[in-house]
Amino acid sequence: MAEFELEITTPERQFLKEPVQMVILPGENGELGVMAGHAPLVLVLKSGTVRIKQNDEWRECVTADGYAMVDRKRVLLLCQMAEWPEEIDERLAREEEAREKEKLRQAQSQREFLITKANLAHAMARLRAVSRHSINN
Repeated sequence: MAEFELEITTPERQFLKEPVQMVILPGENGELGVMAGHAPLVLVLKSGTVRIKQNDEWRECVTADGYAMVDRKRVLLLCQMAEWPEEIDERLAREEEAREKEKLRQAQSQREFLITKANLAHAMARLRAVSRHSINN
């Protein structure tokens, strides 16, 4: 299977820059699978799991909202945060999820509601990744 370069960059660090065979991205309208030679596009990313196929094996990371730029030889993800499941503190992620759920129950402005909803989606994605990682290991 042909490879292309996947680069994931956050404001704090270059998270990943390696050749991969396929990547599945969490877009606003569902998941998008990308392989080498994909038509160029720009995609709005939502918080979720990015699945990466490398050396015929799958692994995943969690990303926060951002953008993906795809061309025939490269995929560039610019996101607020990216982390491997083993980097996530499950206890803190559960606390974050509980906090964001409580905020959703409280009256807030439309802007605050959207921010809280995005934060909750990210917390839930982190917990799903930790759960799958602990099952697989």
